[in-house]
Formats: sequence, structure tokens, C-alpha cells
Amino acid sequence: MIIAYSLAGLVSGFFSSTPLGPINLWVADHRLSRLPLGTLLYFLTAVIIVDISFASGALWGHFEVWEESQEMKWVGVFSGIFTSILGLILISKARNNVVITRSTTSLNKYSSFLQGIVLTAANPAFVLFWLFVANQIMSHIDKTLTYYELISFVCGVVIGDVLWFTFFTFILSKFSKKSQDSTLRRIRLMVGIVFFVIGATGVITYVLK
Repeated sequence: MIIAYSLAGLVSGFFSSTPLGPINLWVADHRLSRLPLGTLLYFLTAVIIVDISFASGALWGHFEVWEESQEMKWVGVFSGIFTSILGLILISKARNNVVITRSTTSLNKYSSFLQGIVLTAANPAFVLFWLFVANQIMSHIDKTLTYYELISFVCGVVIGDVLWFTFFTFILSKFSKKSQDSTLRRIRLMVGIVFFVIGATGVITYVLK
């Protein structure tokens, strides 16, 4: 089960970071502006810290607080609907160019860290996404969550986050501007489809229970 939790965390962490919103636009702005790598690392460290906090909080809360709560069914439905809507939004924007501004990043590593905390913590999409993931995991197991399983899940999330941002920065560093735009639109379309499918599937699963 520990391996299963690690894989679940890896996949969830990867997809939690993929929507091309403020965080990824900050990263894109940073790399295309050729700013120092140190500020990017501080920013992403902050993003990952908040991400795993939301992930572990949602999963732990399900097992320790809300496990027997009927209201959590409706949390699952709502978060599933949100995930589907987010998918539709990404699909609708897939044909548009990714707008990258030049005023989002900072040369100071500490302010970059603070920006990462604020942009992630103030984003309700992260909270709802992890509530949805926790609901899905909860619906497929019938035993108490152990600390080892929670830790393995969080480690998987970290790996998933790192994999996505490594892949994303590689695209930004290696491809031409035209190729970047085309590749990012394809990524946005694929991520949108995945979000819509898993969100709709989750809603249907909870409604039919």
C-alpha cells in the first residue's frame, strides 16, 4: 500500500502543478527573462511546501475528522464539479496564446519565496483539487490511514511537483518561442481533458453512491 500511496501522490502532485495559471506563468516569465536560477528555486520550494501542506491536510482530514461525515459526499461532488469546470476552462483556452507578463518575477530570492507562498496559498484551486483527490482515495480504501502511508503520499507529491516543473522549465529553456507557445497549448489541452474526465467521473461516482 505504501507504494500505491507514493504513486497516487506522484500523479496527483504532477497534475496539481500543471494548470497554466499564475504559478506556471511566473515560472515562464522567469525562464524567458533569463533571471538567476536561485530565485526560481526559492519560488518553487515555497510552492511545493504549500502544495504538500494542502495535500497532507486534505488526506489526513478525511481519515481523522471527516471519515464518517455524510457532508463529505457533497464536498466530493462540489470539488469534482470544480475540477471538471477547470478542465473545460483549460480546454477553451488551449487555442489561445499563453500571455506572459514581465512584472511578476523578482530578483530577490526571499521575495520570490514569499511570492510562491502567497500565489499558492491564495489559490482556492489547490484546496479544491486536493479535497477531490482525498475524496477519490477515500472512496477506494476501507482502512485507517497510517503515518507511513501519509508520508509516502507526501513524498510522491513532492516528486510529482518536481517532475512537472523540471519538464516545464526544460520546454521553456530548449524550445523556440513559437515552439513554446505551441507546446504549451497542447499541454493545456491535454491537462484540460484529463481534469474534465476525472472530475466528471468523480461526480458520477459520488452521485450514484
